[in-house]
Amino acid sequence: EIASINVAINRLAKQGVGFGKGLVLVRPGVYAESVRVTQNCHIVGLGPPDKVIIEAPGWESALVSAGLGGRFVPSLLGWESLTSGEDACVENITFRCRNESMRGRCVYIVMGRLLLLRCRVDGGVVVSGSCTKPMLVCCSIRGSRGSGVRLTDHCRARLYENKVAHHGQHGVLVDRQAVPEVVRNA
Repeated sequence: EIASINVAINRLAKQGVGFGKGLVLVRPGVYAESVRVTQNCHIVGLGPPDKVIIEAPGWESALVSAGLGGRFVPSLLGWESLTSGEDACVENITFRCRNESMRGRCVYIVMGRLLLLRCRVDGGVVVSGSCTKPMLVCCSIRGSRGSGVRLTDHCRARLYENKVAHHGQHGVLVDRQAVPEVVRNA
């Protein structure tokens, strides 16, 4: 039993799991926190996704994946095998922001190859950066004031079989030389 999801992710680092993939199981409930994926782990919501809810409390995104680039650190520092969230997986969780102004960036992915699988996002997803190649599979993304999914700044996101609907602007916005793969989305 651990107090928060972030504490569980950080505990993986202390246990030396940062070089592999640890498992974080999230029980049904509402978690008032902004989850920062800093380890290569598999975060799984137990039960229906609408019963496992991460709700960002303030001016933050509910989920931020910003792998620290361990695989890009020069080998002369001896860190070539270090990983820090670049290859994490988040599955079966609902993400939302309490602050209505943050709904456009409810999930923010700025580096790495996060797999977002069967999640529900009540707001928007922003993917940015040339070292960013996440995969969103079978997710429901809805209710952003702006674009549902914004792919920008050379990112190479892959979107498969997602439902992207009920947004104030675009369903999927591709700009600033992003090169996505978008397949069978509704």
